[in-house]
Amino acid sequence: MASTTIDVFDHAVHTAQNWLAGITRRFGDGDRHAAHRILRAWLHTLRDRLPAAVAADFAAQLPELFRGAFYDGWQPGRAPVKYGPEEYRRRFALEAQIPVDEVDTAAAVVTAELRDRMSPGQVDQVLEVLPDPIRRILRGPAETGERAEPPVHREPDVAELDPDQLARAARRNTELLIAASLHDPW
Repeated sequence: MASTTIDVFDHAVHTAQNWLAGITRRFGDGDRHAAHRILRAWLHTLRDRLPAAVAADFAAQLPELFRGAFYDGWQPGRAPVKYGPEEYRRRFALEAQIPVDEVDTAAAVVTAELRDRMSPGQVDQVLEVLPDPIRRILRGPAETGERAEPPVHREPDVAELDPDQLARAARRNTELLIAASLHDPW
């Protein structure tokens, strides 16, 4: 029984690492930490903009560990949170810790990788629920075959963060510290 539990956990970690490695490869810089931050930002900004039922259906298609990241801090009773493309970029940039002008490229890289990994049409079906300006952000230049430039790490200004974002950032930093102390390859 114990080995089955470990095998299931190992499989979940392996699957998540493969997906993250794909995103990292698309950026071409080898920075798995940045790729992880960008993936979480992609998941959270998408989730917050979707109706709760659509978000839950989408999450069911994610690997187990990313499903947990998707739901981290979610308040389904407030979904969807309606905001335009500039606020979408701002929220994404804050969580990913990248400049706002790099959001379109970073978001499109994640979109492309998830399209390759998920059931055919799953990502596009979810994107169709979004307003066109936000859908264009997520599709971005990666749809034209352009290579993404690695995102630049930027520490967010604490004054720009709301309390929920600060709590998520603190949890994320704690996870990174624990992972680093265990010599985790993430």
